[in-house]
Amino acid sequence: MLKSMRREAKSMAAFHFAMEAAIKKDQNKLDVFQVSTK
Repeated sequence: MLKSMRREAKSMAAFHFAMEAAIKKDQNKLDVFQVSTK
């Protein structure tokens, strides 16, 4: 979807990622968003 030329597809993908991030934040599952220094 992110490689799509259609604006609607890109907007849907961005919305999905934003909602997923908000859900993870509410669940305190923020380790997915941290950069590993290993």
